[in-house]
Amino acid sequence: YTLSYEPKSTSLENFWTNQQKTAKAGQLSNLTDAFWRSLWQWIAPVFVLIGIIGTIKVEDEEFIVNEEFQEGAIQLADALDLDEQESGRLLFIAQEYSEALDRPSVTSAIIEFHERRQFLLECLRLLLKNATDPDCEEHLREVQLELVCEILEVKDGPVRNGSLYVRKCLGAMADIEKWLQALGDRQQGTLILGHVSTPDYEEIIKFQQQSLGQQHESLGALISHIVKGGFTGAEDFHRLLDYLPTIEKWNYAAVHYVPVIIAFASQYGSSENGGDAHEASLLNKKILEAKDVTPWNLRNLQAATTSWWLAEYSGWSPEFFQGLSTRQPNADSEAQTCSEAFLQAVREGAFHCTLSICCQIRPDEWYHPARTGLIQYLLRDTLMLPPETMNVSSYFQLLVMEQFESFVEAFITNMPDTLRQFQVDEDDQRKKILGGFQPGSRNSLWDQDLHLERFLVIISFAFNNRIDAAQSFWADTDSNLYGFLQWASKRQSTPRVGAFCEMLISISQGEDCASAAHNFLLDDGNSASMKFRRSSSISWAQIISELNLYTSKIRETPTSTRPAFRYGANANSDDIDEPESPLMLE
Repeated sequence: YTLSYEPKSTSLENFWTNQQKTAKAGQLSNLTDAFWRSLWQWIAPVFVLIGIIGTIKVEDEEFIVNEEFQEGAIQLADALDLDEQESGRLLFIAQEYSEALDRPSVTSAIIEFHERRQFLLECLRLLLKNATDPDCEEHLREVQLELVCEILEVKDGPVRNGSLYVRKCLGAMADIEKWLQALGDRQQGTLILGHVSTPDYEEIIKFQQQSLGQQHESLGALISHIVKGGFTGAEDFHRLLDYLPTIEKWNYAAVHYVPVIIAFASQYGSSENGGDAHEASLLNKKILEAKDVTPWNLRNLQAATTSWWLAEYSGWSPEFFQGLSTRQPNADSEAQTCSEAFLQAVREGAFHCTLSICCQIRPDEWYHPARTGLIQYLLRDTLMLPPETMNVSSYFQLLVMEQFESFVEAFITNMPDTLRQFQVDEDDQRKKILGGFQPGSRNSLWDQDLHLERFLVIISFAFNNRIDAAQSFWADTDSNLYGFLQWASKRQSTPRVGAFCEMLISISQGEDCASAAHNFLLDDGNSASMKFRRSSSISWAQIISELNLYTSKIRETPTSTRPAFRYGANANSDDIDEPESPLMLE
């Protein structure tokens, strides 16, 4: 490519210099030098005209390229789906990185292309995050907010320009998904045909998949911040709901839509964020009817989306429901409809999906047998994300947990009756199992519904290592969150104790939260009896009582006369060794 990278004005000089390197010293005279210079100036335009050589323009300078360069540009254009002139410019620029990367020019150009895209997206993401972050210093936030308005073209232009920008971002996410699919098909095709891929080819394919995944992730976070900043409209949520049913694979690309969905639900489903009542009712109708009208390919994500939406939508005042002539005739009927739809979504895997996202995008740094065992118990037979090599960035983990925090607070605040219904249904189901009567095929504790337990563990993930967020449980003893703690600590079944302890651990980090949790567990009443394994509320006395009971039982010498407990027969509560007992004790 020696000839290809020089300006037209100096191409002849460099051409002649290369000729001199292969000629004997003193072989060519100054007259011959002038002749070749003059000849090249005449024939170069002819070669360009008839297509023997080509030209590219880089930063207002035109360069002559040879056939080898043209083949590389065509190869790069096919790999990146670019115009050949653009791919030629990119290939030219990548020449300076080729030596540093120790890769061929085409490979270096692909790396440079993706790195520049990712760098641009990260700059935009950080800018939007700080512009919408109330904790950012005010003068910095104002400057960055002004830049955001310039980028979105909403400062001097119409507000709908923000929506147009979001649509471009959503379109870019869809394009990346198609690109990832094409790369996967290319790899699969190579295997089917029995071709042996070179290490360089495998390396660049893997790099593109990882880079595209990061770009997809950045776009998801970018849209979330734009929605949070109020630069979008309800029609953008409608467009997203029209696209989500078409997603076919449950993978990390699908998870990148999770913070976007919850951000839209919080912005346009909640009355606290200035949402419009009529638009909220239209969105609610669309989401609830989608199950029968346009079912999604990913039914687990559809169920989770329904639960995230209803947690926000249920916060509207009764006057809002009474004003909707097209819906139920009164507020009680509307609230009942929302509650039933939420319960149905949970039965279809809403909490399974949410919890699986939590534990897979934010794995523990250290192995915790107790937590791992509890999660495996709660997520048995759940569709999990594939073990892909794509890593989830720390900022995206935090963003998802912040959105799940919003969901948790909305659900506790807006749907307390539905929460109580979970407890009533599960306690009744457990009594029937332990009492020896359970209709249908359910004949084991392993088959019972554990929706409330899953919700408690979701809380543990959402607030883990987030001390400032956990303060919201302890800051006000009259708050809904503190009231939820008191309610959830009472009348607990064995698996619920384990899930509650996991939640309590996550919101007890930091000196202030730990002190508040300690006071919460102090029991001023009489210690619980060793004979009765359930007290009215979990406390230090109850925890120590449980440990003493089980340590004494494991020290007992087994006797042949002691009958083994069989589910299906009535037995004394002291003789019941429940399958969840080890999880609770851990």
